[in-house]
Amino acid sequence: MTPAERLLLEKYLKGSFVLSIKADGPCVGDFSLLEVALVNMFNQELNFSAQLRPMSSSYDPKFLSSQNLTREECKSFQNPQTVFEDLNKWIEFIKKQFALTSLEIWSEDPSFQSQWIHYYSYKYLKSE
Repeated sequence: MTPAERLLLEKYLKGSFVLSIKADGPCVGDFSLLEVALVNMFNQELNFSAQLRPMSSSYDPKFLSSQNLTREECKSFQNPQTVFEDLNKWIEFIKKQFALTSLEIWSEDPSFQSQWIHYYSYKYLKSE
């Protein structure tokens, strides 16, 4: 690998993240997103993680117990509006820091996880 190819690969990896979310139920809208994390595959210092206070009164106790959470704990988490504003600022910072036009985001279950991110981004940032 040439030095130029190595630099290009490192730049790409700095913009590559694995998305992980936790929710208190199976579907967006009726239930709430409780945690969002973007983990950088190249540098752990670039990670973003936050816990969100529920926005719905509905929840499935099985979802909470599988994550070792109680409903009371979840009520003490951060305001979702603030979390998504912070997430948006963090994404812009990463893009600017490494001269990226976008981030590469991977997910174990993209159809489930991306719908939560899309819904909350639209609801709290009015963007898609």
